[in-house]
Amino acid sequence: MRTFLYISIVVLVVLISGLISCDEPTNKTNSKSEFSELLPDQIASLENRLAVEAFKFLSNEGPDSLNYYRSLYNYMMSDRQIFNGLREKLRVASDNSETRRKQELLFGRLLKGLIESDKKVESVRDSLVLFMSNEKLKFEGETVSAQEVASRLFYDRDRTQRELAYRSLSARGDSTADSFSRLFRLRNQAAKRLGYNDFFTMSLNANQYSVDEFQTIIDELVAGTLEEWVSFTDGIRRSNATADIEIWDIPFEYSKIMPSIDQFFPADSQFDYVQKGFIGIGFDLQALPIYVVDQSDISAPSFSATLGASAPFDQRVIFMSGSGLKALTNLAGQIGEAVHATHINQKDRFFRSIREDVWTRSMEQLIVDLTDSPEWLTLYAEVPEERAKEYAKASRLRELSDLRLTLVRLQFEYEAYQNPNRDLNKLYWDLFEDYMLLPRHDELSPWAATAEYVTTPAESYTHLVAKIVSAQTIEYLRSVQGSLIDNHETRAFLIQNYYRFGSRFSWADLVERGTGEELSADHLIARLTNK
Repeated sequence: MRTFLYISIVVLVVLISGLISCDEPTNKTNSKSEFSELLPDQIASLENRLAVEAFKFLSNEGPDSLNYYRSLYNYMMSDRQIFNGLREKLRVASDNSETRRKQELLFGRLLKGLIESDKKVESVRDSLVLFMSNEKLKFEGETVSAQEVASRLFYDRDRTQRELAYRSLSARGDSTADSFSRLFRLRNQAAKRLGYNDFFTMSLNANQYSVDEFQTIIDELVAGTLEEWVSFTDGIRRSNATADIEIWDIPFEYSKIMPSIDQFFPADSQFDYVQKGFIGIGFDLQALPIYVVDQSDISAPSFSATLGASAPFDQRVIFMSGSGLKALTNLAGQIGEAVHATHINQKDRFFRSIREDVWTRSMEQLIVDLTDSPEWLTLYAEVPEERAKEYAKASRLRELSDLRLTLVRLQFEYEAYQNPNRDLNKLYWDLFEDYMLLPRHDELSPWAATAEYVTTPAESYTHLVAKIVSAQTIEYLRSVQGSLIDNHETRAFLIQNYYRFGSRFSWADLVERGTGEELSADHLIARLTNK
């Protein structure tokens, strides 16, 4: 049960991500009232309290009152009268660009909250979360965790064991496929009651995306990485002297080097390494209002989370981290999000409080990419240069593979919401066959074992855009200042062009301001294809 609570908190953090700078909660929530100018402060106050309560729960400080504030928050976010009032304000265009900006940001927040607080959606979603959090898998006659089975998929030298692992992980979808399909339909029905054709299109619009922009980026990435993907899979065939490769062959190819890299990152050194990296680019974490708590001794899933109580004055990072580079980059990314929040320089509290998810994720991803680079590994972790180069090649192939599979999942999610009554298993394997160029397995339903469809619907595209923002920014900085690692000019650029504005300007405007060009997938494609 405690595992379920931890997963619920991760979902909660996503729901209110971009958290929260405000004072103590006001006593006047007035949640069941028409939209008023007080609403931004009311929502910010509740999100602040949710962040504090989540932090208290995770760090075992004080009584557990998280559920009370979560219920209060959901109560406010489910108010159709407030939503309709805000929509009417947006319909009547404002001459004040700042007012318009606030209304758009708040509208997207209320829109997602209204859908996810729908009673039918909430019931199916929470039952799936509970099932997945408590689920144990049968593997070779033993009952084990999904994490243990996934480890076999990535690291076992025996191809038969990897196949069994993949099948075991995918077989989870056999018992959840109907519930996934029902959840898609219920979210669509809730979106249609608000005037949208489907939930996915509604979510794109709430994040200031259009369907055309979404499809253009997907198509560009599919086409732009095709040649490199074919070369990669052909290389696996040659090295294994086999005419056929399967999806369970892919992770092992880029994971073989990880044990020799992970040994440089023991669990008790993670924060020290991260701190050195931030000092190298000009940020002294000790001098910033960031409170970092290590709860790695608690028996719980490994994760890191940023819980911002009052940007730019109070940011809290809590992590339950194991050893290895993956754990370190996760922690670095979360602290990167906190560093970003502590440098927002806006008098208007709204632009410190309510931030765009894509921009928060982009600032996190930027630090992850810097930490994952061979320059960082050799300078701060003293990984031998040759091994760091080997890792960089494996990392590029891993990212290429992850991207192609992400495109499958994103296109599937989009099309599933267009028509959730179709044969979703056939849809998934059609896309898998087209994008991955690997054999299909219609007897399996891996899409119905994808937790993100339940906990963070239509959000994978936000993470994809964040990767594109990061790649474009890093390429620009390298062109003007050379190395980003151990260079205080990186700090100056980030504060001047990205951090200080909060949400006053859109993420697209900030990318163009910083790099001198509109968002383009070309830089991510170039990195993945080594061109």
